Amino acid sequence: MTTFLSQGIDYLGFLEAKLRDLQGEATLAYELIQNADDAKASRIVFDVRDEALVVENTSLFSDCAQVEADECHWKALYGYRCDFHRFRKVAGGDKRDQEETTGAFGIGFISVYQITDRPELQSGRRHWIIRPDEPEQQRIEVVPVSEHFEGTRFVLPWAIDPNTRLRQRLRTPTLSIPEAADAFTAALACNLPDAILFLKHVECIELRRRGELVKQIQRSSDGDQVVVQDGDSLHLWYILRGSFDTEAQRLRGQYPHQIEQKRTAFVTVAIPEDISKRRGRFCACLPTEQYTELPVYINADFYPSTDRKRILLTNDYQGQWNRAAITEAAKLIASAVPSLTQKFDHNSLWEFFNQIKKVADEAAAGHQDHVFRSFWQFTQSSIENYPTVFIWPAGWKKPTEALLPEQSAKEDALNLWQADKQPLASSTEATLPEQSAKEDALNLWQAMGLSIVHPDLRPYFPLLRAVKVRVLSLADLVQALKQAGLDKTVALEQAPVWIRSRDARDALGCEIQRLSSQQVKSELLAD
Repeated sequence: MTTFLSQGIDYLGFLEAKLRDLQGEATLAYELIQNADDAKASRIVFDVRDEALVVENTSLFSDCAQVEADECHWKALYGYRCDFHRFRKVAGGDKRDQEETTGAFGIGFISVYQITDRPELQSGRRHWIIRPDEPEQQRIEVVPVSEHFEGTRFVLPWAIDPNTRLRQRLRTPTLSIPEAADAFTAALACNLPDAILFLKHVECIELRRRGELVKQIQRSSDGDQVVVQDGDSLHLWYILRGSFDTEAQRLRGQYPHQIEQKRTAFVTVAIPEDISKRRGRFCACLPTEQYTELPVYINADFYPSTDRKRILLTNDYQGQWNRAAITEAAKLIASAVPSLTQKFDHNSLWEFFNQIKKVADEAAAGHQDHVFRSFWQFTQSSIENYPTVFIWPAGWKKPTEALLPEQSAKEDALNLWQADKQPLASSTEATLPEQSAKEDALNLWQAMGLSIVHPDLRPYFPLLRAVKVRVLSLADLVQALKQAGLDKTVALEQAPVWIRSRDARDALGCEIQRLSSQQVKSELLAD
């Protein structure tokens, strides 16, 4: 006779293991925001009270009207459960096959146990109190209600008693109130503004303390622009959208049972208006803790790590999918290069290019995943093919149309102008004559029809050379003089206006002498 034994799960042990991956105020907030966004809520409120964290959103839990049944009859009808049945099935993974949702495995709510022992759920005509340390059939206490709650509310009483069975089994510290509540409020104030950028439905997030408004974050979209209002501050983002659908289809063919059909190949890149002051992140709808080291935010249907704090760059199907999304982001940035000159000043734009090159160099040196090399590979081509170099005194030229004075390399090496640290206007009087001479030379070259790289870009001399900007040579001056008809004797009154003054002729003579000397030195070094 065959004997069988049961095999179950240590539920509290399971919670303790998962909770280790879901620590942090931001993680808790993001999980609740994600659930609200999946439920198509337009607004979510975090009210940090002294007795509990109360979180409300404008969506209703979907209800099959038979929530007492072990299985939701919607599963057979629609392929997924109602929200109340999902809530009962911890780690049910029900969302992974439902379109227009971000969540997948149903474990995010576990993050609330870092602050509470007895979470409560209210939505519609249902009010549940969750008691995770009770036997399985008694973990949800159904509270009778007489009024319909229009929306969804989670009440998370602070865990302040260290002697509860749950605190001890979860090995999670208790909270000291109100100090912990104040710290929680401060942490949310820092993290919530980034959370709203890529949400599908939530357009307003409020943070309250004891019911009083602390911060309100609102998002509004207009085509390829998104404005995030954080209190009195407005933050403008330029949005680039694309898809790696062809590569996604190939990967699905290679891994037919691993990649869910609902997983999309859409990629969004958000470039901030203050392009040189941001440290970008990867986002899987909500921000991860993994920075791109580029001043852009990259959002896609990434495969995240189990703690949801980074994206996977492994050698399996998950890493391949994520790399395909990152490569698409690199292509989007490159395609936007022609329009960036209209959106950003030349200093910010070239610092942006410089950051892209640094990331690629890090990848080439093995300090970043090799996929990051693609950002410079695509962007370099766009820089070289479009007017992206700012010239003196104003205007944009293609790199092959611009010229770099050789002195730019020396000044960059010596950091004479202290780029990005000390503006020229604050230079000491001792440097003013030198500065005046430089401007005279620039004005002379400009009058001769030469497109000279603006001196603001001198710190990027190596980068400019990498995109095929040529160093100004004696031959360039000779060619400009020929085009001006100065390769033969000309009466002064018939010469171009820019050469008629004694100062201009002296300055030209000095430049010819300097370039001749540089050419001789170069030839000697070559020998």
